[in-house]
Amino acid sequence: MKRLGVALALTLLVGCGSKSDTGTSTTTPTNAETTAVSASTEPVDVTVVVSPEDLDGPLTLTAKAFGPYPLGAPVPDVMTGMTKMFGAPSEDTGWSADTGPCEGVGSRTRYVTWGRVTLTFADSPTLLTEKKGEQLSSYFVSDDPDSTTPADRFVLDDGQPALGRSANEMSTWNAKVTFPNSDIEGPLWAVGEGAFPMSGMFAPPDDGAGASRTRSVRAGVFCID
Repeated sequence: MKRLGVALALTLLVGCGSKSDTGTSTTTPTNAETTAVSASTEPVDVTVVVSPEDLDGPLTLTAKAFGPYPLGAPVPDVMTGMTKMFGAPSEDTGWSADTGPCEGVGSRTRYVTWGRVTLTFADSPTLLTEKKGEQLSSYFVSDDPDSTTPADRFVLDDGQPALGRSANEMSTWNAKVTFPNSDIEGPLWAVGEGAFPMSGMFAPPDDGAGASRTRSVRAGVFCID
C-alpha cells in the first residue's frame, strides 16, 4: 500500500520516476506501460507571478520551490516557464491514471523532463496547498553528464551551485546537513525536518575519480513503501 511521503533521504521512491545508482533520473514510471488519460482536472487556483528576470537568471532550489515556482504551482504556468527557459521537454509521459501518486492524494500524475530536470505534476493537494487540482508536486535535478541543460543554472538559497558541492561546502551552507547511507540509494545528503526536507545523492563522479559531491537535489511529495 502506498502512502503519502516527502523527499526524505532514506525513502524508497515508488512510481515517481526512477533514479539510477549514480543519481541520474530516468523518469520512467514504475509501471512502464501507462495509459494516457485526459486532463480533466482544472489547474489549482494559485497565483504565481514570474518576471522575465526570474527565467533568465539562476533557479534557486528550496524545500518549497523550484526556482520561481512553488510546489503547488499550476501546471500551465510551470510548463510555460520551463519551455521558455529550456525549450521542448526531452520526455513527457502525459497524464496517466496508472501512475497516480499516493493513496488519498490524487489519481493521476505526469512526469516531464528537460535534460537534468524532472518535474512531477499531480492532480492532488500538496504540502503547500490544500487545493485539489493539477499542480507541481515535486522536482528532481541531477548531474546527468549527458544533459545539455547547464548545471550552473541551479543554485541553493545562498546563490552557490547546487550540484558538485563537497561535504564541507554543504555544511557551510547549512549546519544541519547530514550524510546518511541508504541501502537502496547509497550515499545521500539530507536537510530539513517535518514537512519540508530536501535531499539528494552524494557520491563520487561516474568515473569514480575525486571526492564525493552533491549529485542531485530533490524536494516535494513522493510515494513511499
